[in-house]
Amino acid sequence: MPPHNIILLVFVFLIAAVLVVPVGSSDTSYYFHSGKALSEGKNPYAEKWVLKKDFVYPAASEEIVGFSYGPIIAALFKLNYRITHGNLVWFILAWKIFMFVSLVVFVDITYQLARAVAGPIHKRNFFIAFALHPIFIFEWLTNGHFDVLWMIAVVGAILAAHYKKWWIVIPALAIGVWIKFIPAIISPLFVLWWWQSITRDNAKRQLAETLVGVLLSALVTIAAWYPYWRGSIVFHALVIQTKLASVSLFAALYYSLKQLF
Repeated sequence: MPPHNIILLVFVFLIAAVLVVPVGSSDTSYYFHSGKALSEGKNPYAEKWVLKKDFVYPAASEEIVGFSYGPIIAALFKLNYRITHGNLVWFILAWKIFMFVSLVVFVDITYQLARAVAGPIHKRNFFIAFALHPIFIFEWLTNGHFDVLWMIAVVGAILAAHYKKWWIVIPALAIGVWIKFIPAIISPLFVLWWWQSITRDNAKRQLAETLVGVLLSALVTIAAWYPYWRGSIVFHALVIQTKLASVSLFAALYYSLKQLF
């Protein structure tokens, strides 16, 4: 089969995955209704908002306080809600198309990293094999989960660290953390990488670049949290989730130490 036909089949397959109703998860309903609350001027981190579950029968709704993700993703939910004029179907479709584009970007950045580390790699084969990974298709394109966004930030940070561009690494990690807090867990690895890369010859330049990165990440943090910050209460939903997650390191520590206090 000609290569361009293979690319076309892959593209059609991925688009078909985008069009599947996300019955495997109710998260897109969470995205939609939090976007609605944000568009109505509410702060879901600190105020009550209504969460409806649209793909269950009978339909259910509850009033909750707290938002499980970072402020950057909150802004994206709000933007998508406004662009799609509050229509659930268009919201989900637009979001999943965004995930499709994000998957392409993620594969490209991962390809750049693989080529930088391992040398020449056949680009078309890499794209096809990577883009057709079942987990990526099911989680990101079918169910609309947005983990691809923070993973773009993390892989971008790894690529920048490989080239010792620390002024890019730090804000990239900040963006990833304020999308979904998971990258905070691996941030110490980058600190160790940075420390081990310092030599007598590059110390001044690297420290200067690091300072620039810290300043940029501070600007990212201030801009992201400015509309929503209400003190430590903004992390309430995150704290509750870490206690309930059965495979969470934080949950294991919490329930192990709880009896001591």
